[in-house]
Amino acid sequence: MDRIRTPAVLSQRKRQKGMRSPNLSCSYEIKFNKFVIFIMQRKMGMTRRTFLMELARRKGFRVESELSDSVTHIVAENNSYLEVLDWLRGQAVGDSSRFELLDISWFTACMEAGRPVDSEMKYRLMVRQILEGYCEWQADYLVNGV
Repeated sequence: MDRIRTPAVLSQRKRQKGMRSPNLSCSYEIKFNKFVIFIMQRKMGMTRRTFLMELARRKGFRVESELSDSVTHIVAENNSYLEVLDWLRGQAVGDSSRFELLDISWFTACMEAGRPVDSEMKYRLMVRQILEGYCEWQADYLVNGV
């Protein structure tokens, strides 16, 4: 009886897929020069980050692959303000106040609008964390009197 050679075919396909490099020669028109976005990969994954970076570039945003002095906006998904600050300290960033630290919801709103949206309080990581902490404290105080 002949052996089925499916595993060999699958491994060839995987190898071919893995060997494909992203089209780095693509260049997109930058429409929004004042916004330089860095998307944190922490808790996101490389595939998702790569997809989001490409999407933003197609919409005319400048997106840096690495944190640099030109970055103005840092976008994080499922990271608290303190986690982002801790990560920035690990990157030897002295003054994190030069960045807008934003939740992924800001990025999503920009992609939907096809342009930068105001980085309102609801998108900022710092404010969101402080408000959530305050609400938890207030709820605990009302319930327990503590």
